[in-house]
Amino acid sequence: MAIVFGWGGGKATDLGEVAPGICRNCSNNVFFHSVTSKKAVRLYFVPVIPYGVRDYLLCPVCEHGAELIGPERERAKAFQSRTVAWRRHAVSDEDYLASVRSFWEQDMHVGAALPPDVLPGT
Repeated sequence: MAIVFGWGGGKATDLGEVAPGICRNCSNNVFFHSVTSKKAVRLYFVPVIPYGVRDYLLCPVCEHGAELIGPERERAKAFQSRTVAWRRHAVSDEDYLASVRSFWEQDMHVGAALPPDVLPGT
């Protein structure tokens, strides 16, 4: 009888847009996405024992970004709800752009992006 097991690699899940920014790698003005990677020991290709979760803020074009550590994870999650409110036109473009600048300059210390001068697509 053979038992097939493995570990490593991770399954990445895109959790959606967090904030617009200018990617430091590809220079595109895009919405950075929250991505979670979960690792697990697998038995017969079925994950059975999870052993690692990491969160990232990534450019959707080149997938460059940074890992979110500690309070940055919660700040990104909170800002994601602000982006949803802006998409629903509950927040003006000017107020949203000001909060985006604050997000990148004060809240995020990951260095993945620069604050944009204009919102993507405008």
